[in-house]
Amino acid sequence: GVACEALGQAIVWEWQSETYIMKQQSHASDHKVSTVAFSPDEQFLATGSSDCKLKLWHFSSGFCFLTFSEHSAGITEVTFDKSGKVVLSASLDGTVRAFDMKRYRNFRTLTSPHSAQFSCLSVDDAGDMVAAGTQDVFDVFVWSLKTGRLLEMLSGHSSSVTAVQFSPVTSLLVSTSLDRSIRVWDVVLSSKGATEPIDLNSDIVALAVSPTGKEIAVSTLKAQITIIDHVNNQMKDILDVRQDLGVGRGDDDAVTARTLSAGRTFTCLCYSADGDFLIAGGRSKFVCVYSLVHKVLFRKFAISKNYSLSRMSEFLDRRKMTDFGNKNLIDDNTETALPLPGVKNKDLGERSFRPEVRVDQAVFSPTGRSWAAATTEGVVIYSLDDAGRFDPYMLARDVTPDSVRSLLKCGDFQTSLIHSLKLGEPVLTRQVMESTPVCDITTVVCFLPTPYVLKLVKFLVAELGSSHHIEFYLLWSKAILLNHRTVVRDLMPKSDLNAFNKVLVCRYESLRQICDPAKYAMQYVSTVCEMKKLVTSQEGCSDAESDDSISDVEAMQI
Repeated sequence: GVACEALGQAIVWEWQSETYIMKQQSHASDHKVSTVAFSPDEQFLATGSSDCKLKLWHFSSGFCFLTFSEHSAGITEVTFDKSGKVVLSASLDGTVRAFDMKRYRNFRTLTSPHSAQFSCLSVDDAGDMVAAGTQDVFDVFVWSLKTGRLLEMLSGHSSSVTAVQFSPVTSLLVSTSLDRSIRVWDVVLSSKGATEPIDLNSDIVALAVSPTGKEIAVSTLKAQITIIDHVNNQMKDILDVRQDLGVGRGDDDAVTARTLSAGRTFTCLCYSADGDFLIAGGRSKFVCVYSLVHKVLFRKFAISKNYSLSRMSEFLDRRKMTDFGNKNLIDDNTETALPLPGVKNKDLGERSFRPEVRVDQAVFSPTGRSWAAATTEGVVIYSLDDAGRFDPYMLARDVTPDSVRSLLKCGDFQTSLIHSLKLGEPVLTRQVMESTPVCDITTVVCFLPTPYVLKLVKFLVAELGSSHHIEFYLLWSKAILLNHRTVVRDLMPKSDLNAFNKVLVCRYESLRQICDPAKYAMQYVSTVCEMKKLVTSQEGCSDAESDDSISDVEAMQI
């Protein structure tokens, strides 16, 4: 294998044939990943970086399969439309580009009437309109994705626009700015500028709209997350997150980490698929997940343990402290320059360059089973799905793998299935299900208790995504939906239901791509087979008639 740090490229070379069998290239090592987005079917990840490249990755394998390099400046945000057929990117070069996921080409380039640097991006649920905010002219631009025409230029903010996002259920567009205001625009009605801004007492740096479209969450420079009901123009809750940031101290900081945390806040927010959780990240090594139902910090993740990065620890190393204070702050008549306040990237030409640990964007997946974050070291992905984990449920002394196999030999398929689900071993559950006759599937599923129905659906989600017995497991899915549709609709978590729907859609699409081109060939083969059967039957009838006529002639001669 050969690797190049400057290009972020790794090649596995096969020496006998003198060809490479694997070639992967990430974003350049001296350019950090600034944005990440999930596709609606959760099969792909899109990432953008300051190296002007947009990359698409397979979520399951982690391999990059496509790179777009049309931008001439850093990419600030990427997003997919709801169909998953288009991925869009906003850049500091003053363009918003739309890429076709089928033909892999840049089919639309959206620009503004005058030069502008786009810092945020959003597309509506219908996939018809695209909105982007600027950081230099303080306007929000709205285009038609089908025609590429500029529909509206929304003015009203007096400072840089930090975020824009369409409501998932209405035609409203929400924008936030450093001028401490939230503006809600109706991009369909004619009274676009008639909405009153929602003013806060601090600059707004991040925005997230709930899946219901009734609430918005914003992060301010006072280290607070504010939940607002923009329909009734009411403030619902305020979460003080200053103690959750965990800001570290850099080598060249003249103040302590506790003092530094007074000026830090979360710079990215995202709702979960069910709207019960909120993920947040910023200029620290922690990503926090908040429960909006209980208004508490639910989980805190440390995204890195690499202490070669800056601001990883709260206290400075004692070896760097002298009698005169911090060694890096002592004036020794050298040309070393301290970074200016607010600068994100240090001088890359320094001999010892230590990038700062930070989270530029954190997003939930469409199913809510995983989340991804764009960090200094790249993209990190956390997931709840782990097929190899032993997860027993209501175990008893008589529930063992041997008892499951003995029940299976006796033909007690329902009890053996329940015991295998109690053990939580996928291999054993697969053996029981594949040993069950097709005619008994409905009977086994019909009398299955409710807790095991939910566990069986989770198992089917994993099997439908990888198994070759597609029709067999679809029969199990059909039996569950027909006999336990109320349980699936009312008791199953929305994330599991979305995952079940996603795997069915993915299987359908993969089979459709194979069968559609061969549809007419299959019809021709079936027609030829039917004609051959008809010809064979006719020949058999004619032979029988000739035999009968011969026998009649012989009888007459006798």
